[in-house]
Amino acid sequence: MMIFWFGYMLLRIWDILTGLKTDPLNTLIYGMGDFLSCISPVVTLICGTDLICYNSWYRKAARTAREEHRFLPAKSRPWLQILERAALLLTLFGILVRALLGTGSSSAGRLYLAAILCGITPFAAMFLTYSAVKTGAGRAKRCIVTACATAAVALASVGVLLTMEQNGLFDSDEVPPELYDEELRATVYHDALPLYLSDLGIEDENARWSCLSWGSSSPFAARYGGEQRDVLASLDDPEHPETARGNPARIHYDIGDVYLASWFDRCLASELDYEQTALIDGEHRRLPYAYREVDAAPWGAEQAWRLYDEEEKQWLDHWLITGGTRIVEFVSGSVQMTDVQKAIVGEKLLNADAK
Repeated sequence: MMIFWFGYMLLRIWDILTGLKTDPLNTLIYGMGDFLSCISPVVTLICGTDLICYNSWYRKAARTAREEHRFLPAKSRPWLQILERAALLLTLFGILVRALLGTGSSSAGRLYLAAILCGITPFAAMFLTYSAVKTGAGRAKRCIVTACATAAVALASVGVLLTMEQNGLFDSDEVPPELYDEELRATVYHDALPLYLSDLGIEDENARWSCLSWGSSSPFAARYGGEQRDVLASLDDPEHPETARGNPARIHYDIGDVYLASWFDRCLASELDYEQTALIDGEHRRLPYAYREVDAAPWGAEQAWRLYDEEEKQWLDHWLITGGTRIVEFVSGSVQMTDVQKAIVGEKLLNADAK
């Protein structure tokens, strides 16, 4: 089983290294979780091996002390100690940074408490056990002290969790989605977005607007996105536009923040290497789309690109703009963008607090 897991771990590490080359932005965001999933069994194996070796030495040392009346020194293997400490430090680092930066949702508080529990419990147990050893306590007393320390820290963490939950720390301000039934069923979301169609001058009281947002982050990068569309438009038959009831206007955006400035150019290059496939004649083929640089001034951005159909020789409503170490991908759908609207999009998305 361990051989299988180590093989899987090596494959995941290889995927992370490959992703840093092909899609560095998403790899920087999601690579921390993959790294923790790989390093955790290593820590478990090292700690288990250390515990087995300690128990073996303790039994042998106790027997030697009884029979030969001498102390049996422990055999120290520096390479194992270095490996153990490095793995533990990397694991604690990964847990803490994910706890402090969160995951873009209310689960950040729970993750923070989990990090406290994982980090404090072993240190508290080791400290109290060491104190018991210094006072000459026997093995049974040391085990009791360790168990009590672990239980105390666990109970304290649970108490903190309950207190924070009672104070509303984990309450979400998001309005739960609702179901809209009319011939077909559609889900209507009410997430807060930094940019709405109304900001672009599109008002429709008859539309059933759905606002959906999502996001994920790591210590190295973050990606947040949102979409606003009319769910009634998804129920319309494209073959009969005269019976359309919904508003076809929609916007879609993705905001990518690269916290490692040295990786920004690489992340931008991977985003510009646009690739979209479609099922044509039973085969997935790459569409002839490519980004071409356009004037960034209307957006208030440092650089701007627009997607171009090289086969049909026409521009698409798909833009990419940058500001600082932020990359924004914006799709306007059927909205014909004017310079005024572009300035609004640039101001809203390039300066949005997406953390």
